[in-house]
Amino acid sequence: MLDRPFEAYRGDESYVFICYAHDDQAVVYPEITWLHEQGVNVWYDEGISPGQEWSEELGQAIDGAERFLYFVSPQSVTSRHCRNELNFAQNHDKPVLSIYLEETELPSGVELVISASQAIVKPDLSETDYRVRLMRALGRSTDSPEVQRDGRVTRPQAEPQPTQRGRALRHGLWRFAAVLLLIAGAGLAVWFISGPVPEATRAPALTLDRSITIVPFSIVSPDASAEAYARTLTEEVRSVVTGYPELRMVVIPGGVEPLEAKSATYVLAGNVEPLGNRMRLRTHLTRTGDRHTVWAKTFEQPVDTPKLGAAEIAITVGRFVRQQLVVDQLCESVRRTTHSQEAAEAYCAAITESYRGAQIGTTDAQLALERAQRAVALDPDIADAHVQVGLNYVWLAEAGRIDWRDAAQEARAALDRSLALAPNDPQALGLRGRIEQLEMNYAAAEASFRAALAADPLNPRANPLHGRLGQVTLAQGRLSEALEHYRRALRIDDSNAVLYSSYANALSISGEHREAIRAVNAGLGLVDGGLMHAYLIVIKVMAHDELGERAQANAILDEALASIQSEWKPVLAVPLGVLGRAEEVRQLLASLEGLEQPPIMLMSEAYAVLGDDRAFDWIHTAINRRILWTISTLRASLVYSELRKNPRWAEVIAHLEAEEAEGRARSYQP
Repeated sequence: MLDRPFEAYRGDESYVFICYAHDDQAVVYPEITWLHEQGVNVWYDEGISPGQEWSEELGQAIDGAERFLYFVSPQSVTSRHCRNELNFAQNHDKPVLSIYLEETELPSGVELVISASQAIVKPDLSETDYRVRLMRALGRSTDSPEVQRDGRVTRPQAEPQPTQRGRALRHGLWRFAAVLLLIAGAGLAVWFISGPVPEATRAPALTLDRSITIVPFSIVSPDASAEAYARTLTEEVRSVVTGYPELRMVVIPGGVEPLEAKSATYVLAGNVEPLGNRMRLRTHLTRTGDRHTVWAKTFEQPVDTPKLGAAEIAITVGRFVRQQLVVDQLCESVRRTTHSQEAAEAYCAAITESYRGAQIGTTDAQLALERAQRAVALDPDIADAHVQVGLNYVWLAEAGRIDWRDAAQEARAALDRSLALAPNDPQALGLRGRIEQLEMNYAAAEASFRAALAADPLNPRANPLHGRLGQVTLAQGRLSEALEHYRRALRIDDSNAVLYSSYANALSISGEHREAIRAVNAGLGLVDGGLMHAYLIVIKVMAHDELGERAQANAILDEALASIQSEWKPVLAVPLGVLGRAEEVRQLLASLEGLEQPPIMLMSEAYAVLGDDRAFDWIHTAINRRILWTISTLRASLVYSELRKNPRWAEVIAHLEAEEAEGRARSYQP
């Protein structure tokens, strides 16, 4: 029996009742201690007074609690005391939050009680995700604290609060390079399209109302399980959306048609349909003003996991709603202030393409550039359209599709035009940092990204800037700072698969392979196949190998090789080499070597894991062409471990340092 970690709460304020099995004390006590340290009032069985009737005081404690927190484990579901407490909580209509400590088969009685309750599956989440979701489920703010690796929450001291396929391989591989630049950038485009609404140049600044009401999800046909699922899902989605500080939840009075309500700008609605052993959820986000459908999506889930899956789908729905609402409002801001609706639609098409790529790792930068250029040609006074022009030039350079010097020149010209329209605009400052990063002037880029954050300290969506800061600090050898920036970025917005990949890669470099696997799993939950899926699999396979789990690594890799589209299979060359499957690597390389523009990063890494000296030629090419992912991880990446023992490695470092010195000599003058 362990010593009680603190005194149970006794007072008149709200508190949480803890239900757990005594056999789980070693796991549960650290959890409730963490909650106690965050200011959550906690009652657990330490609070029973000597001589007090056990069942009477337990009943009083449960009845007075704001929420019933149930730690689910094989021990607790078979505990008579836990089941009595759980039944009492149900009979007294107490909200139940279930925390699954490990995979647990639920007895039918327990399942009946908690099937419609909120649930968090701790082993499936990174420590950061778990802490944030727990605090959100308890109704506590997760906006300002920083969740550390030890699970503690601290607040920043001096730093300002953050703002916010061709089918054929020959014709499609440039997109491989494009996704790698997105990985390197950790989705800065999202900040450009979700930051503060640009000031209008011909009209007063607009205040756009990001208010939303969530209508209870209906059921397509009478079904008790679907009804319970719809009810739980509605509560979960509301809980998730309430946690986003830039959105305002609105409750519509009974009897009022939601789309007729004047108090909310958007309505989220949907229905649940039972399909044998699955549930189908159809959702749609609609503007109340003109009844335009902003977004619609269908989800499906096995029926045997409703108690757990409702929470996960709710998080996904919340992410989509948040992102689509912000993009829609930026488009609306331009529509209201431009004299050319054609320009507004071109601008919206540009940021929509950028947004899609920044989130899932596949974008058409050339198409986004052409749309942004059309917008500024039709209306040269849209400041953010100039930013989009500059941003896409940088993307094309980082993908190796155009010379980086030409791209930097075009991007600076676009930056100048943007700053002339909106001086000190944070989006423009972020673009300046992107250009400086392309030029390998990391100190200047870091200063620009920090200036962009400081220019709008109230913007809660600054995650891509923290992602960029992660890249430039990593390039400067400051790994711990880079990890902290990635964690901060994901705490602000955990919907970016590209960002998860960058974070997972940095974790692997730091030797935190188990955490890297958790980050990869979170990223995989955000993508549906494709190139980003392949890249995340690369990190996961290599992490398992570093942990000595080679059989599992091979199994994951074989599954990926069988399921991934053929055009993305070359991405898997690196883990194949790491696992000693050299012949398969050579076969994949043979399919690439005849291409007019082979993917430089892949060629350098694949030859590196084979121990082939041709890797050096590709690395020098990567430095000359500014392949950001290669450059920023060159000194630390596990891929180059063996190559660093070769005397020719000194030439690589000398080349890199010379380019960095040249970059530091550059200074931007508008």
